[in-house]
Amino acid sequence: MKRSLAVLIGIIWLSTAQNAQAVCTGLIFSDVNESLIGADFCSYIEQLKLLGITQGCSADDPGTPNVSEAMFCPFLPATRAQMAAFIMRAISPPAANMVLAKNILIEKTGNSLISNDLQNALDNELAIKLSEVLPGTTWTITNKTTDSWYKGTTGQVTFYDGTLTIDQGRFAAGGLYAPNDNPEPGGCQADPQTPISYEIIDNSIMYVAWYIVCADGSGFDWSSTITIIAKKRDSISMIGFGGRGFVGVGRISTLTKVQ
Repeated sequence: MKRSLAVLIGIIWLSTAQNAQAVCTGLIFSDVNESLIGADFCSYIEQLKLLGITQGCSADDPGTPNVSEAMFCPFLPATRAQMAAFIMRAISPPAANMVLAKNILIEKTGNSLISNDLQNALDNELAIKLSEVLPGTTWTITNKTTDSWYKGTTGQVTFYDGTLTIDQGRFAAGGLYAPNDNPEPGGCQADPQTPISYEIIDNSIMYVAWYIVCADGSGFDWSSTITIIAKKRDSISMIGFGGRGFVGVGRISTLTKVQ
């Protein structure tokens, strides 16, 4: 059975997943992109990875953070054992047989407390309320993209009630960078005197807007739209194509909450 056929099982599961955001980035597996297998299969395979249903056929090399060597091998056959793993991860995700009631996780069948799964349940519950989770928190940023402005960079962002600040480094998904880390010195940058605003839409889209000032005294409004592709209480992965940088180049940012 081809691994691409195995993905069809994941597609069926993803079609019922409320948080699934089908976006093909071409950055997660080196052999999965739009030109090789098409945008639809690419986006579904990447979602399978983000949701923990597949690990691929070859792991990434942590020693080369700017390049992904991870492979999915979409045209190789899948063994029955591998198919069993695909299916079980898809139909039995963590806490699939649990229910969260009054902040207590209980088994649907036995009504007994499962304390070791309580944190996961709380994480999932909080993850869908980003508008409540983000204000007053600071997150480190790890960026992954081929955009030379953001490739291999890191940063830090703090969210407030409707506004944010780039404390240091760069925020690739948003096309933003700290005032002291301008990739085009002497050019244009976000006006440090004007707040950067953000809005969470349908728990899956972040709209960011700001004002840009240039060295010649001119200025203009700017914005970017970011798609949230995976979220937990302490970790958020997102992709964006707008903001400052090379237009049309996908940029992934993974945010990790500062404890």
